[in-house]
Amino acid sequence: MLKIILLLLISNFSFSQESVCDCVEIGIQTMQSIERGASEETLQKRFEKQNQKCDKLSQELGADFEKNMASCDNFPKLIQLMAGGQKNVKKNADVCTCVNTSIQILEEINKGGNEENINKLYQEEIEFCDELNNKLGEEQFGLQMMNCENFKILMEFLMTE
Repeated sequence: MLKIILLLLISNFSFSQESVCDCVEIGIQTMQSIERGASEETLQKRFEKQNQKCDKLSQELGADFEKNMASCDNFPKLIQLMAGGQKNVKKNADVCTCVNTSIQILEEINKGGNEENINKLYQEEIEFCDELNNKLGEEQFGLQMMNCENFKILMEFLMTE
């Protein structure tokens, strides 16, 4: 779903600039302009040159463009804006534990571990995180994930899947 949102965002507003992280910054500025009520026409005029550069960069990098976006320090802010998230959601240690557990699981799977065995090994943690997700609600859980220190690392893993 995140990939779809990013593709729509890139194609609808044609972000651009010199580097992928600059493109993320243009995305942030665009989303902030949308929040302030800017029209699509205004956005296209304002970011036209940067958009062309980002489009070119996106075409050159292909699928790596999204992966590189996820490694930018400002990427969580873009995701939060795209999700319509509140800017002052308090950090939830339990949610951050779930982020870290997800990273551990994905690391082990990427090292060639058997997914079924890994899920059994982390069954208690997975159940805890599922219960927390249900308790908080998917939207709130997701917003709180964005405040976690290792959210960017998790996004990098998910973008390469």
